[in-house]
Amino acid sequence: MAEAADGQGAVATQEGARAALRELDQLLESSCLDELAVCARAGEPIPLPAQAARLLREAVHQLARGREVRIATGDSLLTTTQAAALLNVSRPYLVRLLKQGEMQYEQIGTHRRVRYEDLLAYKQRRDAARRAALAELTRLSDEYGLYDPDVAARGR
Repeated sequence: MAEAADGQGAVATQEGARAALRELDQLLESSCLDELAVCARAGEPIPLPAQAARLLREAVHQLARGREVRIATGDSLLTTTQAAALLNVSRPYLVRLLKQGEMQYEQIGTHRRVRYEDLLAYKQRRDAARRAALAELTRLSDEYGLYDPDVAARGR
């Protein structure tokens, strides 16, 4: 399989390998994760732990669609540009979050670096707050009779 690495640990699939990846993606999607194994040189199957099987399935799934795949450990340091991209926000907005103390960062010279695990912790807090706000809006909508399923079904 032909792959291109960007020097940052990213792997992108070249066009010629996509057909094989799509076939492998379909096979993995229809397989039970507990039954996956790799074959050793001697032909002996070595069962894949569930975590490795899930990671393999997701990586193949993304590569088959032509997307880039990166593996980052919890202690990986990200640039503000990389962190902003993972949060789907602008870099200036991310820098503002860092200055406000929303997540920890390291200052290396004049550059800020964000630990991947700190970024994920912030994202989980943010997503939980969003879900709570949505639940509250739904509750208020029900309480005040602002949502009528019959009207919504007709498309107004």
